[in-house]
Amino acid sequence: MKKSYLFIVALFYCMMNVELKANETVLYESNGIHYVLVEMTFADNTSRSGYVVHPETTIENEDVPTVPSSYTGAIVIEETIRYEGNDFPVKFINDSAFHQSTITSIDLPATITTFSKGAFLNCQTLQTIICRATTPPATNIRTIPWQYENIFGSLDPDQVSVYVPEDALQAYQAAGGWDTFTHFYAIESMQGVETVQPSTIRVQKLVRNGQLFIIRDNKTFNALGAEVR
Repeated sequence: MKKSYLFIVALFYCMMNVELKANETVLYESNGIHYVLVEMTFADNTSRSGYVVHPETTIENEDVPTVPSSYTGAIVIEETIRYEGNDFPVKFINDSAFHQSTITSIDLPATITTFSKGAFLNCQTLQTIICRATTPPATNIRTIPWQYENIFGSLDPDQVSVYVPEDALQAYQAAGGWDTFTHFYAIESMQGVETVQPSTIRVQKLVRNGQLFIIRDNKTFNALGAEVR
């Protein structure tokens, strides 16, 4: 899916005859998770969002091969990425992001709205999903031409425990894709479930204009370790 997110959004607004400009697209790594950050301006409004991608994704080509994702263990997706003074809410899990990975649990923020196809395909070790969104994220993704793919289709519903906001329990149990799971619990009543928080020492990687930069403790360094001011 090469630049699929940008293409779909651009096509939508072009059809509406609205001026659209993609200001910046950045590949960003935080606590071992890879994100793409997108800033778009249409008319007089600027929209920013981030989405989780397969570790082998590049800015030049988001159409990564369907090779196993290297994500492993307990995963926490950040709610917002702070970049150059702007907030990018993390809204999507991109195609095949966790395909055949060895993750055991995933903690999804309240900002998540959508999963793309194959996002959790063949995640045989996944046992716990914590989703903090009050509205169940969409899981049935329409593919070309007119087919639908449930991104949870490869999971054994009996082996996965799903934790969601208490007020949204019934909504998740009735939502397409989510309704295949049988073990739902309220986040508020979690006991004995370990949630991993991001490290207090923040280290991020980003690629901008083809150059790699490292951000550590709010300081920026180039690939050779020299601080960039």
